[in-house]
Formats: sequence, structure tokens, C-alpha cells
Amino acid sequence: MGITIDYNHSLDRDVHFIFFKRKGVTQGIITALRMVSYANGLILSASYGLILLSMPYETNVSYVVAFRQLSIPIGAILGIIALKEAHYTPKLVALASIFLGLMMVCFG
Repeated sequence: MGITIDYNHSLDRDVHFIFFKRKGVTQGIITALRMVSYANGLILSASYGLILLSMPYETNVSYVVAFRQLSIPIGAILGIIALKEAHYTPKLVALASIFLGLMMVCFG
């Protein structure tokens, strides 16, 4: 005595509804996501370009490469503080290890 759910039928119906009956709404969402994707691509390309431009001016390139990764813990900490994201133990351990590695590059 169990309950069975027909996932295929439900998924087909939802996909049909999204792409055929609500085409204007879907197109608006796709257009908005496309613009955000273009903006992200431009920002990431510009930041990588700045890294490449800074490399000839530094004698120890490992500093540039290591501190490029500083955005990972900064973004995670901002997510925890500003966006109230969950701060599970594995996330905090990973943040601490990244930060410790950056400090080892800086001072060692």
C-alpha cells in the first residue's frame, strides 16, 4: 500500500506550460538572465585582465596568484554576514584553511 507519483507526466506538463503557454514570461526571464550573464562575464574578464597586467610588475608572482583567491573567503564571509547564509562547519573549516594558506604565502 504505497503512493506512486508519475514524475514524467508532471514534468512534461510543467515544461509545456512554461515554454508554450507562458512564452512571454519565459522570454523575459531568459533575457534578464542573459544580461546578468554578460555582465558577469565582462567583470570576470576585467578582473583576470587586471591580474595579468599586474604580473610584470611583481617579482614574486605567487603573491599575485595567491591573493587573487582572496575573493573566495571575502565573498563567503559577506554571504554569511550580509545575506544570512548558513555557516556550517565544513564551510568555516574551508574558509579558515584558505585564509591560513594565504597567510602562509604572505609571511612564509
